[in-house]
Amino acid sequence: LHAGARLHRNGTLPLTSRDEALGWLAAHVARMSSTPMKGETGASGDLGYTWGQAAVTAPDGSRVDGYYLRVWTAGENGRWQLVADIT
Repeated sequence: LHAGARLHRNGTLPLTSRDEALGWLAAHVARMSSTPMKGETGASGDLGYTWGQAAVTAPDGSRVDGYYLRVWTAGENGRWQLVADIT
């Protein structure tokens, strides 16, 4: 997760840092799964996206099914880091 990552969820303001995103996920998500349907990277190889289906289970057991879009960047060490997640 990139230090400046953004997390967008219905019913809440955008979370604009890794710490905010991780805190929100810990408090609101017990389980999450995703199935990629499409993904591409730029010709430079340092930016990409994926989108697909997602299922999120809250700590109270309620579940929401939907779709996601994620934007990725290649970090300094060459590992992909998530910069934006919209679910």
